[in-house]
Amino acid sequence: MLMIQISKIAKELGVQSSVVLYFLKSKGFNVAGVMSKVDQKTYNFVLKQFTKAAEIIPSIGTPTEISYKHNIDEFIKIISKHGITSLYHFTDESNLDSIKRHKGLYSWQKCLDNGIKINKQASNELSRDLDKKKGLENYVRLSLTKDHPMMHVALSNGVIDKPKILKIDIDVLYWLETKYSDVNAAANYANIGGELTHLKNIDFKIIKSGKWKNEDEKHKLQAEILVKEHIPIKYIKNI
Repeated sequence: MLMIQISKIAKELGVQSSVVLYFLKSKGFNVAGVMSKVDQKTYNFVLKQFTKAAEIIPSIGTPTEISYKHNIDEFIKIISKHGITSLYHFTDESNLDSIKRHKGLYSWQKCLDNGIKINKQASNELSRDLDKKKGLENYVRLSLTKDHPMMHVALSNGVIDKPKILKIDIDVLYWLETKYSDVNAAANYANIGGELTHLKNIDFKIIKSGKWKNEDEKHKLQAEILVKEHIPIKYIKNI
């Protein structure tokens, strides 16, 4: 059986060996170091997730390089410890064709700048103003729970008609520019940032339970993962 060294795969892809190593660890592969070897099936799996230099976004036409947190292994330890396997983004079913056509999810500002129409948008003018004040207008908002309280609010208010919960690959959580918020990022008291301490601020116990007993726990359940500008469609598991 052909076995390929991780360091050689990294060289072929044009990325650091540690990036490929930590990526494989995050997916549950038993690899000890960059000199470890993987089989052909694993090699092909890695190739599907990476590009040699930059991924071209067809509808926008700008290259996007995927870079990872420098201490990604520490992030992986936390996520693995709490058994987080997917992230979630709710939208209206009527937006699925646009997501497919434009090859992924974009921040609302990116959509606005590039004329991408959002048929049913959960965010309102107030939340967008708050995003701008915090410099978050160019981030795609993801949750750690399928049953997000704000989805029910949007549904009851008629903002969305047929909710669709998109499952997002956990890989986006480790991207260099990804940020974390311990509650809804629009809240005045939200702790937001891209460091390990910000990820640790999230109450994973509440997240895993999926339930809340009071308003404080309800807010903690709305913790968010903020991904810069764009999530390519290959990272959406159920579309």
